[in-house]
Amino acid sequence: MSDAVSGDGSGEITRLREQIMQTRTQLGATVEELASRADVRARVRETAEEAKTRVRQSAQEAVRSPVPWLVLIAAAGAVAAFVVLKRRSR
Repeated sequence: MSDAVSGDGSGEITRLREQIMQTRTQLGATVEELASRADVRARVRETAEEAKTRVRQSAQEAVRSPVPWLVLIAAAGAVAAFVVLKRRSR
């Protein structure tokens, strides 16, 4: 440390202060990340919200898409045809 103070030394001191600030910033980010990982309740809520969003989006896409409706109509037609054929065979 005597080398840092010898001569002018202000450049070295400034560099050390910048390193200290950078280290503090990194440490703060690490602590925040660890705290968020430790908050299980918040993580469960976040996961549940993401799942709700995915389900809503899927439901909206299914309603907009004609394929599920066509499958439903085809299934209803198949059931109706089965019932009609069953009654005729009696």
